[in-house]
Amino acid sequence: MKVFVYGSLKRGFHNNPVLDGARFVRTDKVRGYLLHDLGAYPAAVPCIGDSEIHGELYEVDNLVRLDSLEGYPEFYDRQRKLVGGCFAWVYFLSESSAPVVADGVWRDPFVGNGECEVA
Repeated sequence: MKVFVYGSLKRGFHNNPVLDGARFVRTDKVRGYLLHDLGAYPAAVPCIGDSEIHGELYEVDNLVRLDSLEGYPEFYDRQRKLVGGCFAWVYFLSESSAPVVADGVWRDPFVGNGECEVA
């Protein structure tokens, strides 16, 4: 199954080791969400319109470790969304008052300048 990650789980970011054993598929984006900056991690919040968030698509065997990290279903919820022509799970919050990340690209405050180059 596929999962779309847009925050601390991306390559080079502080929670990426949770995806050990998963297969990176590609960078991609998903429409219909605004990205909110909660500080140590972001949250996708559904919205009406063409807003999009940028992230990475992974192939995973199961969602047990991700559900634990994301606090599913008590904190984040998840739904299958169309991402680049295939369906993938996306973790989201139903609402947030945190600042919106205007460009839809979250930068990790724990990793250098928050952006990583990965070969």
